[in-house]
Amino acid sequence: MRARVDEALARLVGAGFVVVDVDVPELDLVDHALGTIIVKEAYDVHRELLEAEGEKYGSGTRHLIEAGRAVSSGAYEQARADQTRVAAGFARVFEQVDVLAGPTVAYPAPHEDPPVGTPQGDVEGRFTGPYNLAGIPAVSIPCGIAEGTLPAGLQLAAAAGADAFVLSVAAEYERLAR
Repeated sequence: MRARVDEALARLVGAGFVVVDVDVPELDLVDHALGTIIVKEAYDVHRELLEAEGEKYGSGTRHLIEAGRAVSSGAYEQARADQTRVAAGFARVFEQVDVLAGPTVAYPAPHEDPPVGTPQGDVEGRFTGPYNLAGIPAVSIPCGIAEGTLPAGLQLAAAAGADAFVLSVAAEYERLAR
């Protein structure tokens, strides 16, 4: 994965993009905040149907939704405050750079989604989750084959509201990769 992403970044550099390392310290807040928000909101949305027809949910899905029952209002509000901090951290970085680039996931595309509670399942959203939490646009595009016939993904993200811009950078990468 790293080699494919490095090759993708080298293509962008060859086209005139400047690549610099950046730091977003607030990323330490993402896993807990995103997990708390997702399970709490999923439980709130599904509560009635879960109580009436819970046996119709897949066991992994039901387990995640039921975890939201235990999230206190205080924990949820703290997660939402951390969400705001993460968004502010990204906004600060986007004052320095136009686009963030990195892998979409830490491993090649699996033949099927990894189960919840497995090592791959636990890190599946490690690179996409921060952008989801912060509410900023991101796009994943293929950037080569990582293992055998499975594609690697390059993820690009831009500042809030810059959806068209990040898509234009993705289109430029796709043009370069042909």
